[in-house]
Amino acid sequence: MDRRIERLSAVLTQYSCRLQKNDNLLIQYDGDAAVFLVRQLIRDAYRLGARPFVQHQDSIMRREILLGAEEPQIELYRDLQLQQMEARRMQYRFSGRCSR
Repeated sequence: MDRRIERLSAVLTQYSCRLQKNDNLLIQYDGDAAVFLVRQLIRDAYRLGARPFVQHQDSIMRREILLGAEEPQIELYRDLQLQQMEARRMQYRFSGRCSR
C-alpha cells in the first residue's frame, strides 16, 4: 500500500472526522480511482472500532436514471439518500475514474 494513501486515510479518520468506537461511516465513491483509498479507510475504520459501509456508485448510470425520471422518482431518490446520510454519523464521498 502506498504510504501516502495510508497517511491520508489516517488524517481523514483520526483527525478530520475523529472516528470513534461504534461510529457509523458511509463511504461513497464513484469510479475506480479511489479503490485503494477506500480499502484503507475501511481498514482504519475497523481499527478505530467504527462500522464502515461502502457504496460504489456509477455517475454514468445515475445520469441515465435521472434523465428519464419524473418528479416522484426524483423525490424518492432524494429521500432515500437523506435517510442513508442521517442513519450514519460520517460520510466520505470520492469521485474519480481511471482512463484506460
